[in-house]
Amino acid sequence: MALANEIRRYRFDSGEMTQKELAGYVGVSRQTINAIEGDKYPPSLDVAFKIADVFGASIEDVFLYVPDDDGLHEFAAGLVIEVTWDENENENENENDDSGEN
Repeated sequence: MALANEIRRYRFDSGEMTQKELAGYVGVSRQTINAIEGDKYPPSLDVAFKIADVFGASIEDVFLYVPDDDGLHEFAAGLVIEVTWDENENENENENDDSGEN
């Protein structure tokens, strides 16, 4: 699993905020912001929410989940079962079941 982020864009859109300034608002080091922004490691949930809050954005707008290409998402997608409901079909089944047979 990987997290992509839009921190650089949000910093630019916020008056070209520096990594040091963002780090000060969030309460981490500039190096931490640099590593998160550079996708070297994902932030803790607490830090991710704080970063989003600084920009007045939702966490989903700043961070994007990118699944690993390990096939798990394809496996899980194969588990989805589509169910359609036809009310007329259900009524016909009930009429046939009223034959009195057990």
